[in-house]
Amino acid sequence: MSEMKRIIYLGILALWMSGCVGSATIEKTTSQVWHGGAAGSGGGKNYKVYVSKSKSLAVVIDKVWVGDREKGWLPDYRVVYPDLANGLRNHAAPEGVTTFTLEFAEVYPGQPNNPRGEIRPVMVKPFDQPPTDLPSSFDKGAVIYLHLASKATVWVVSEMEILEPLNYP
Repeated sequence: MSEMKRIIYLGILALWMSGCVGSATIEKTTSQVWHGGAAGSGGGKNYKVYVSKSKSLAVVIDKVWVGDREKGWLPDYRVVYPDLANGLRNHAAPEGVTTFTLEFAEVYPGQPNNPRGEIRPVMVKPFDQPPTDLPSSFDKGAVIYLHLASKATVWVVSEMEILEPLNYP
């Protein structure tokens, strides 16, 4: 086989194999404001991004930016999938999992200290300088930086379904 044919076959094979890794798709996004019931308990907003993916694909979330082009924050986040307990903090959905939910939140304490006098941790860290790698298509919402297999990818979430507020007793 000539060298040129070998290069063409290898190129076609590489393109074919890159498509075999699989894909991931955002199925639904939601946001839900919540209010604590006890005086001084604060409130916040919970976000959920529901994703379906190929069984053979591993997904790793690198970071999430929430806000707009000028101001926002890098929230703590977790990946939740049906085979694990909700309380586990993960940043990845491994091969074998076909659906997962990316969860993150804004949490604002109502008072700087709780009734026991312990200082509450800072739950939201605002940034006046947004990441320099925000996509040009992003105005406001969320940007999810992730790896699909080993390929770096960015998802822009501009609109979310707004759920009824939660008012805790």
